[in-house]
Amino acid sequence: MVRYDHPDVNERIAGPANLLARSPSDLFNTQFGSYHPGICQFVLGDGSVRPIAVSVPGTTLSRLSVRNDGEVVPDY
Repeated sequence: MVRYDHPDVNERIAGPANLLARSPSDLFNTQFGSYHPGICQFVLGDGSVRPIAVSVPGTTLSRLSVRNDGEVVPDY
């Protein structure tokens, strides 16, 4: 049996209007988040796992989440 913390959520949105959740008490309606203080762990397309600070700018988060927009992702 698989247990999910938020079984009613089936999609996540990232970008300027949908920043990373900063704590487990934030509403996770569509935000990405984790139980790691100050970061959220992500698995990237190359198979690597990287922490992203919850303070990452929304524009950077948007560029990370859209793979075919041709935009350069700044350091984060």
